Amino acid sequence: MSDYGEVEQLERPQQAVLLAQWAAFFGDPLLSLPHLKHKAITGHLDSRGLRSLHWRYYFSLLPSPSATSTSSSSTYALFLGRSRAEYAELRDRFLRSPDGGWVADGETEGGTSKDGRKDGRKASTSTAIDVNVNNPLSQEPSNLWGTWFDDLELRRTIRQDVKRTFPEIDYFREPETQDKMTDLLFILCKLSPEIGYRQGMHELLAPLLWAVDFDSLVPSGALDSLPHLVLARDYVEHDTWSLFSALMKTARTLYDHTPSVPLPVDRAAASSTTSLTLAHAAGTSSTIVLVQPIVGTAIRIHDKLLQTIDPLLWAKMEKLRVEPQLYAIRWLRLVFGREFPIVDTLQLWDGLFAEDTSLRLMEYICIAMLLRIRDALLASDYSGFLQLLLRYPSPPDGNNRIPLLLQQAILLRDNVSEQAGERCREQNAALGATAGVASGDDRDDDDDRDRRGSGRRGSNRQSVVASPQPQMGAAAALLAEGGGFVGDIAKGVYGRAEAMGINKAIFGTFNDYRRAANPPPRDNLSEIPNRLPWDRPATPVRDYLSEIARLKASNLAMSKAIGLCVGVAERELVVSHGNGTADEQEPPSQNALVV
Repeated sequence: MSDYGEVEQLERPQQAVLLAQWAAFFGDPLLSLPHLKHKAITGHLDSRGLRSLHWRYYFSLLPSPSATSTSSSSTYALFLGRSRAEYAELRDRFLRSPDGGWVADGETEGGTSKDGRKDGRKASTSTAIDVNVNNPLSQEPSNLWGTWFDDLELRRTIRQDVKRTFPEIDYFREPETQDKMTDLLFILCKLSPEIGYRQGMHELLAPLLWAVDFDSLVPSGALDSLPHLVLARDYVEHDTWSLFSALMKTARTLYDHTPSVPLPVDRAAASSTTSLTLAHAAGTSSTIVLVQPIVGTAIRIHDKLLQTIDPLLWAKMEKLRVEPQLYAIRWLRLVFGREFPIVDTLQLWDGLFAEDTSLRLMEYICIAMLLRIRDALLASDYSGFLQLLLRYPSPPDGNNRIPLLLQQAILLRDNVSEQAGERCREQNAALGATAGVASGDDRDDDDDRDRRGSGRRGSNRQSVVASPQPQMGAAAALLAEGGGFVGDIAKGVYGRAEAMGINKAIFGTFNDYRRAANPPPRDNLSEIPNRLPWDRPATPVRDYLSEIARLKASNLAMSKAIGLCVGVAERELVVSHGNGTADEQEPPSQNALVV
C-alpha cells in the first residue's frame, strides 16, 4: 500500500457526457487546428474532454476540424473507412494461423473478424492444402507452422509485459484490454522486424488505448451520426492502431538498437558507449564510430543543449561523469511516462503531440526538467545525482505544472541560450516549480510505481528542503533509511560518533556494510544498460526467513563491534586526557578510528 493512498480509478464517461462534449467541441466558433493546439499547450484538454479526438487531429488522422455538415460527414467516412480497413487487413494477415483460425492465446473467447466483431470461425479456403507442407508436424523449411510457432512465442513475451502495464489501474487488468494490447504490439513487431518488440513499447500504447476506449460510443440506431461514426466502440482497436502507428513512426528510432548515428570516437568513449558501439571501431583508424540513435540523442541533449543553456550544470555532470544515457533512455523511450503521475503524463502528451508530432520537443523538455531540479543536482554527490534523475521529484506542493514545463521547452527550443535557461530558472523560483532535494533524501522503493499510477496531482512524492538534524546529519538519515535491523542501532551509534568528530569513519563503515549486504542493481547506476533500466530479471525463489535470520545475526554482531570501538574511542578521548574537558580538546581526525 502506498503512503499516498490507493490509486484513483478514472471512470468511463457516460454516453450523454461524451455527446455533450462532442456538441461543445464542434460548437466552438473558434474551432481550428491552431486553436486546438493552443488549448493543449495551456493544459485545457482535461476540461474539454475527448482527448483522443484531439490527438487524432494533431496526427492528421482526421480531416481538418470545422463545423460539421453533411459534406464533412462523408469526408470523415472516407478517412475512417480507409484506416479501419487497413487495420482489419493487418489482423487478417497476422492473427490467423495457417489453417485459417484466429489466434486464441488470450483469455477472451475466439478471435476478431475483419469488421472488428468477435468471430471464432475459421476462414474458408478455396484452394486445396498440401498437408505435406501445411502441417504442424512437418519439418519442411517452407512450413508455415514453424513461423506461426515463433510468432506465438513472441506473443507470449509481449503478453508478459502487457500484464505488468499500469497494475494500479483496473482497466489494464481486464482480459479484453490485454488481448487488444497484445494484438497491437504483435502487429507492430511483424511490420518492423528490424526493431521487433522492445520493452517500453507497451507503456506507449497503453495511454493511447485507454484514451480512445474511454472516448468511445456504443452503437446506436443513428448509424449515420457523425459522433457514432468517429467514436465507434466497435473500432476502438482500429483507431488506436492509427494513433499508435503514427506515434511509432517517430518513436521507433528510440527503440532502434542498430548503430547508425556517427559520433567522434573520443566523445563516444567519454560517454561510456563502448559496450554498445565501440566494437564497430575496433581495429580501425577511423575517428568516427556509430552509436544507437537514442545514445546520439542523449549525447546531443548533453553536449549541445545543456552545455549551452546551463554550463554550470553541464560541468557538474562532467565532473561526476554522469552519462546522459542513464536518464535519457528512460525519459525518452517512455515519453516521460514514469516521471509523472498518469494524469500529468496525459497532459504532457497533449502539448507534445499538439506542438510537435516529430517528438523533437522532447529534447527540450528534458532540459526544462533538469533546470527544475538544478539546485538539488548541483548540491548532490554522484549517488544523489542519479537518485534525482531516476526518481524525478515533484515541487513541494505536488503540482507538476505541466503547462509551464511545456512552455519552457518551447522557449528553449526557439532560443537556445544561457539567457533562456536563466529565464526558466526565474520562472521556477517565482512560481514554486523548483523541485528536488540534495543527496541523502529518503525515497520509497515503491515511489516510482505510485507516481505513475496515481491520477491525483499531489499523489507523487513531494520534494522538501533538506535541513540538518541536531543529533544526526544527512549521512545518519541515510543510515536510518535501512530501518529494521541496522537502522535503529545505527542512529544511536552514529549519534555518539558524531559528538566525537569521527562520524565519517562510522558512516563509511555502515555504508560499506549496507552496500555489501544489499548491492544496488547494476542496471540503473553502474553501467550503461543493454536493456531498459526498469527491466529487472525475474526474482528466483528464495528462503527469505533464513536470509532475514542470517542478516539479523550478522547486523547485530556488526553493530555491537562498532559500538565497542566507539566506547574505546570515548575512553581514549575523554578519560585518558584528564587535562580539560572533551569540548576543549582538538577533535581527532577522520582516520583516528579504523573499523
